[in-house]
Amino acid sequence: MRIKFDSAPLTKMLRGIERQTKFACARTLSEIALSIFHDSQNRLGLYFNVRAGYLARRFKTHMATRDNLKAWVGHMDEFMAVQATGGDKAVRSGAKFQGIPQRGITPGDIPMPRGSGGERPTYRGQNWPRQLIAAVEKFDAKLGKARLKKRGSKSEARSLAAASGTRAGSNRLVWMEHAKVPTIAIRIASGQGKGKYLPLWFLKGETVKIPKRWKFFEDGEHMARTFVPPFFQKYFSESIDMIGKP
Repeated sequence: MRIKFDSAPLTKMLRGIERQTKFACARTLSEIALSIFHDSQNRLGLYFNVRAGYLARRFKTHMATRDNLKAWVGHMDEFMAVQATGGDKAVRSGAKFQGIPQRGITPGDIPMPRGSGGERPTYRGQNWPRQLIAAVEKFDAKLGKARLKKRGSKSEARSLAAASGTRAGSNRLVWMEHAKVPTIAIRIASGQGKGKYLPLWFLKGETVKIPKRWKFFEDGEHMARTFVPPFFQKYFSESIDMIGKP
């Protein structure tokens, strides 16, 4: 008696399982990457004072495929890397200083009249040192014109002074260029903190130590460990059901 085993159907089925397993892995990796992408965007406010949507828009993700079982999530701005790892941050090539933001100070919380240094009450769109310094220089130029006009029309002088934010009780954005540590600050004009300076940025010309403050990798790893098993089980079951179907 001869017993013959036709392995062709089994081989075909195993090849189908292998192919569908790769599809399930690719779908799982892509789904996890997309989940980490959205979760990282939503959790930025836990680690940073987010005043605009710029940081959230700078995330990028790459999906996995059957032939390339790799997916990744990252941020397009280099300065975010040191926020996630901590470490040394050097002055950018060609720059004189690098800005060190002072935590706990939010410009939007400091009442600033329209037309004063900064031009906007909340500084929306003017959060970076270069933009703030430009705003101060614009303010000083207007203030200089207002002072010159005092010799002429008083009404015109008052108009320019108001446009420059020199009204009584107006807080001022100041650029303390010649301080021991160059500083961008707000000078409080009235109330309990009258005459005090609230620093927004310190500008330093040397490498500085940046503490780790963003748990990007930890949050992503936690999400992957939690959701990879159920996602893979779901997509693998769906893929196996497709074997043999036209």
